[in-house]
Amino acid sequence: MKTKDKAILDILIDFADLSTIVFQQIKHIDSLLSNNILEEDKMEIFSIIEKNEERIDMYEKEMNEKIINTIVLYHPLAGELRRLISYIRMVSNLERIGDLSLNIAYFIDKIDNANILKSFYSTLKKMIEITSDMTQKALASFTCEDIDLAHRIIEADSKIDKMHEFLTNSLLDEKIIEKNEDISSINSLICINNISSNLERIADNATNIAEAAIYMLDGEDVRHKNN
Repeated sequence: MKTKDKAILDILIDFADLSTIVFQQIKHIDSLLSNNILEEDKMEIFSIIEKNEERIDMYEKEMNEKIINTIVLYHPLAGELRRLISYIRMVSNLERIGDLSLNIAYFIDKIDNANILKSFYSTLKKMIEITSDMTQKALASFTCEDIDLAHRIIEADSKIDKMHEFLTNSLLDEKIIEKNEDISSINSLICINNISSNLERIADNATNIAEAAIYMLDGEDVRHKNN
């Protein structure tokens, strides 16, 4: 195997590892949100999320260096160059998903009113399910070179946008606010809105990964097109 091919393969292996860690982060926040989670399990999952975030940051830094070195040293062909540029874009988006997952974990931990969480639990769980699926399929569209799947991920982003809008409007409903005027309840409402907002942003980053897959496959930049 040529030196250039080994360098690109090394990047591919790192990307697969990074993708696995990031996807696990979304699964962990799903577990944190569970109604019947024990406090000791919650603390353990929270610790794992924080440690994984450090690993994600390390992968981003090391992969960006490897990608830049590969481009400078080995002068990749046009198709190879598009793939490497796509890696840079996707690594950045995966790192952001990691950040957003950590944010969500913090907001879950700050919810004091269990009844408020119960009221919005099903919507949040559904949002996590959809964003998890979008992230997994966006990565699959790249690794499997499936451009149709990438386009379907982009189209699915509007579903999360609508769910976030619905949840935000529900939180601002006068009846909800009147029933929850104490500081603990208000704080919980804010946390739930922030969880929803961060999930919506995870979906945006999954969409960005799908767009990077399209760029890698046919060279088309669809980031600023209306879908």
